[in-house]
Amino acid sequence: MKLTNVIYTILIVVILGIVIVTFINKWRSESSLETFNGYIVWGMESVVFVRNADALPDDAIWVEQNDTVVELHKNAVVLKSNNPATEADDDRIIKVSFLGVTQRDGKFGHLGKYDAQVTIKDVIKYSTEVDSAFINE
Repeated sequence: MKLTNVIYTILIVVILGIVIVTFINKWRSESSLETFNGYIVWGMESVVFVRNADALPDDAIWVEQNDTVVELHKNAVVLKSNNPATEADDDRIIKVSFLGVTQRDGKFGHLGKYDAQVTIKDVIKYSTEVDSAFINE
């Protein structure tokens, strides 16, 4: 066998391996999708998901920042404005139903405070009608 044939064979095997691993990872992430119903709460240096007002802060799950989370933030109800000049520092909340993937193998969020993280894959629906238990705190 020529050296070029060996190199091509190795290259093909590596490319096939990458393709197979990519498909397996995509299948695993899609098969682990869960439906979440509750609230996303933006606070100072935090974005968390809770199922209800009683869950704060004990059962809060860190929300991974992505474009979907940024868009939800724009529509969220302002609970308290920390800095009237910018919306970036506002405490906000939104009622939401979404498909997401949970990670539990580590520490997440600000200073590793959270035992789990959810990545939002698809928003099913959202509402600005927020449980009064949040607003009255």
